[in-house]
Amino acid sequence: MQETLELNRDIATLETRHKRTLDATTYQELTAKRNQLTAHLNRAIQRSYQHYRHMIHEHGDKCGRLLGNLLKQRKTQLYIPKIKDTQQRLKHLPDQIATEFRTYYQGLYHLRQDEPGESQSSKLADVRRYIGSAHMPEISETDREALEAPITPEELAYAIKKAKTGKAPGPDGLPLQYYKVFTQE
Repeated sequence: MQETLELNRDIATLETRHKRTLDATTYQELTAKRNQLTAHLNRAIQRSYQHYRHMIHEHGDKCGRLLGNLLKQRKTQLYIPKIKDTQQRLKHLPDQIATEFRTYYQGLYHLRQDEPGESQSSKLADVRRYIGSAHMPEISETDREALEAPITPEELAYAIKKAKTGKAPGPDGLPLQYYKVFTQE
């Protein structure tokens, strides 16, 4: 720390002298001091990195002071102490900050609040109107009938046969091997 301060002081002095005189030897001294400072800082960073790696290796898998300090640092990095609203006024209180975020993202995504008299059918009409104006391709009548038809046992057996094993079980909790065994019987 002391060496860093001395090097910074020497660099400031040499910069001032070089600005006044524009001497080549002063510039060479200044460059040498800057290189010394860079080398010193690189050594300090390397030592700090080695120390940090040692601490993580020694204490990383245990709950303790190291974990607490890392979590505290992360919490301070994620904390938002203040924010400006649309009128450029600072908001400091957490509920005001949350309100500003909510307002911003509602405006960003054009989220609208449900109105008290709004019915489900009017929402459905809005969706249909939007889809109608979106110029989306339409499927043929035969494709629509095939998609809306019930799944046949043959289709189900084919899908089970082609599915890869070793995946996580579905919502029923049964693995794919269970279905493959009972499909064959």
